[in-house]
Amino acid sequence: MVTKLVVVVSCWLLTASALAQEKLDKIYVGVAGLSGALAHAFIPKDSGLYEKYGLDVELIFFQGGTQAIQATLAGGVQMVVTTGPEIITARVAGGDIIMIAGYMNTLPYSIVAAKTISTFDQLKGTKAAISKFGSTSDLAMGFALEQNKLTPAKT
Repeated sequence: MVTKLVVVVSCWLLTASALAQEKLDKIYVGVAGLSGALAHAFIPKDSGLYEKYGLDVELIFFQGGTQAIQATLAGGVQMVVTTGPEIITARVAGGDIIMIAGYMNTLPYSIVAAKTISTFDQLKGTKAAISKFGSTSDLAMGFALEQNKLTPAKT
């Protein structure tokens, strides 16, 4: 009985040791910023799910989707977690990139203005800030203005 137990424990230890020594596949994943909307990239990293499924994931954080897409197209990261507009912009411009999944069907943005501004009409002739041209914030601002019958000036 003791011999059988020693053999079973030895086999288990050898198997566990072999699995622990198994090399994980290294993959670099770009993340378009540190925000709750992109949490599905770093929660599996923090909880060990990537490793559980054989991946050694290194998350590379960028200052928005535009830079993340540029890094993906340049080969600096194998995939990117970002929003759709940057991917669509890159594809339309001839970039060899595809979108394999989407996770949000809304634009989670707010327009913040001075206390004296209470309607969209009061924004006429003023300036607005976005993160980068071609970014999701650019798309969201343009969409909000157009929905309220305002046309952003192109300079």
